[in-house]
Amino acid sequence: MVVTEDTMYLSSFTAVDSVTVQGVGIDSVLYNNQKNVSKLSLPLRSDTTETRYLLTLNSQPETLVIKHENNDYFVSLACGCFVFHEVDTAFGTNGLIIDSEVINTAVQNVEQDNIKLYISF
Repeated sequence: MVVTEDTMYLSSFTAVDSVTVQGVGIDSVLYNNQKNVSKLSLPLRSDTTETRYLLTLNSQPETLVIKHENNDYFVSLACGCFVFHEVDTAFGTNGLIIDSEVINTAVQNVEQDNIKLYISF
């Protein structure tokens, strides 16, 4: 998985006691049975327009799919290229995420909410 410094933020996990998050297709775990989580900070892939995460919320699995556009921005030869993302949609595939709301489509390197997830247990 190719990631950039830009990170998408998810909010509204008030009913979740424990969260585990792993990118689909990679071995690294971003959150490992974290407690009292109200926000997630997740990088987006720059090599494709879809990023998937396997979420385990209160021991229940859900695949989160985030569709986004990637825009390359060349800074200079010394600094290289940045990738900026525009979030289009986000949804779950297993029924645990019942709705989502894209609050801010522009994913920037600042802490701001991008997507709000509505979860049903």
